[in-house]
Amino acid sequence: MRWLAWTLAGLAAGPAALALYVRRQGDADVRCDAGAVEILEVDRSPGCWRVRFRLPVVNRGRQKGMLYEILVRPEFLGRWAAPLRWSVAFFWPGVQETGYWSATLLKPGQVVPLEVELAAYGPAGALDRLAALNAMGLVVRHGVIGRTPLRWVLTEVRLPLAEAGKAARPAPPAAGSSVTTGTGSPPRRGPVRTVAGRARDGGRGTGAGRPTEPLRRPAAGSGGRV
Repeated sequence: MRWLAWTLAGLAAGPAALALYVRRQGDADVRCDAGAVEILEVDRSPGCWRVRFRLPVVNRGRQKGMLYEILVRPEFLGRWAAPLRWSVAFFWPGVQETGYWSATLLKPGQVVPLEVELAAYGPAGALDRLAALNAMGLVVRHGVIGRTPLRWVLTEVRLPLAEAGKAARPAPPAAGSSVTTGTGSPPRRGPVRTVAGRARDGGRGTGAGRPTEPLRRPAAGSGGRV
């Protein structure tokens, strides 16, 4: 009866060997790259505050994986944010016109430059306080389907809103410098009068003056007046 014992042992070890083989082949590992988040636009309009950012999604696994669904919500900001109503929109070819996220297949090592637009609606006071934040935390939840069944992954994302405001704000010009656009007119001939520039903040005017009309030579018999 030894053959029967060996047969039963082989049948029992078969599923375990198959599971070990499949496990050694690897699986999909689709995750959001929170360290590569990039602010694209921050806008404040009457009744609405909106931020658009790029959140790359990468498959770090060894097999193909399906990004089944993705959900984004802001972290708790405080009681002052209770009246705000949030809206999320995704921008990627796999997104339908209704805004519902459809499944997207990612190959190993593939990066999806997903763009997300988060909008808040509510009273002006809460929106102004929201626009004054230097950073905002988000919780991203997405589903992954690979060799294993559907599983959900949570990712914490930090939006650097202060850095986006600095990038959008133009740098002030240096003292005494000026910006000239277009082509300048040819210089005029003859002596030119200069008038001191207007003083700022009640102080004394300094720097180069502004050119005015050139002096005209007095005509004969005009008494020397210009």
